[in-house]
Amino acid sequence: LDWLPAAAVLPAGEALPIGDQLPILFWGDGSTRAQFATLISERVCQIHADILGAAVFMVSRWEETVSDSLDEHGRFPASASAAWRHRFLDRPVIDEYALVLQAWLRCLLPGWQPEPRRFTVQLSHDIDGLRRFTPERGIWRPGGGLRALAREALNGRPLAQLRDTLRDIGYSRRHDPADSHFQAIGRLVDLARQYDFPAAFYFMTSEPGPRDDGYQLASSPGQAALARIRGAGHELGLHPGYTTFLDTAELERQRERFAAATGLTSYGGRQHYLRFRVPQTWRDWADAGFRYDSTLGYATAPGFRAGTCLPFQPYDLAADEPIDLIELPLIAMDVTFTSPTYLGLTPAQAEAQILELARRCQAVAGCFTLLWHNGTMEPPLDALYETILGRLRQLMDDSDE
Repeated sequence: LDWLPAAAVLPAGEALPIGDQLPILFWGDGSTRAQFATLISERVCQIHADILGAAVFMVSRWEETVSDSLDEHGRFPASASAAWRHRFLDRPVIDEYALVLQAWLRCLLPGWQPEPRRFTVQLSHDIDGLRRFTPERGIWRPGGGLRALAREALNGRPLAQLRDTLRDIGYSRRHDPADSHFQAIGRLVDLARQYDFPAAFYFMTSEPGPRDDGYQLASSPGQAALARIRGAGHELGLHPGYTTFLDTAELERQRERFAAATGLTSYGGRQHYLRFRVPQTWRDWADAGFRYDSTLGYATAPGFRAGTCLPFQPYDLAADEPIDLIELPLIAMDVTFTSPTYLGLTPAQAEAQILELARRCQAVAGCFTLLWHNGTMEPPLDALYETILGRLRQLMDDSDE
């Protein structure tokens, strides 16, 4: 892979907000590998970079179909991807190629302009649980109440936060609307309204299991949460449980429960734990009748898994046909930045990285997708989320000026 300076990428007199260098994944036959394109005459230029090959490679996720690399959850790991190895995972490289191609078209066709497109932000929230602690987890098991309390005390959390954790432990045997995870759903609704962003809330309908909460969406608490979200005009979708991965029968069972609890027939969602296999998961979702998927991101690293921040229709290379589904790539997820299992960043570091990814999307007039769980709305990450929303709103306002 080669990195070209901007001067070797753009026509004379053009400048684009895509950084000082651009990675070139593939070259055409006979290329000198020194210039993105060469102007042959007033109306003819030769593109040396194989941007079509790069687009197929990235957007189809071909490399995932020929790799045996899988992590403990059966996921293709970020570390096995070309984007990670060559350090361009943080770039929507295919969208950047499109900007460069537009610059060359303007050079050949003075006065030509592409159809304008706006930078957008799409918030989403995977509702992994309606309460913070459940009897199934036990108070001393991983994720249990007393373990959480001990961890917070050792980390020097304020007394008010320890008191809230004790209160939530008390709610583990029965639902109470004062539970912090249930309250967080309403807080997420309010923040989306305050900063004027669309938000999608993805609910689970799985049975209880080691990695699935097993809450009942048809219960009174579940229906109250749905009503709150619907009343604010936000979107509802399904968050299929851990065991639906590559199991079409279980996916269909959970889809039927969701339809019964919500009355919805057309919706999208995201796989729990971001468990995803190309092209099987796309096919499973299309066959089940989903409108779109928004799983395509890495749990261990943020960025542009498909090289784009725009919705696209997946293509099955083996079958040589498009899949009847829309993919909305996931760019950033809260726990990727904050969890010690993954990057383990401070709030300030997480804010900086998230906003830089958003600026990358802004530069190509793409869609910045941010996943924030209701279970992450605890100090200090609740304040971090609100700060990020304020900065994202400013980015959008700046783009519209």
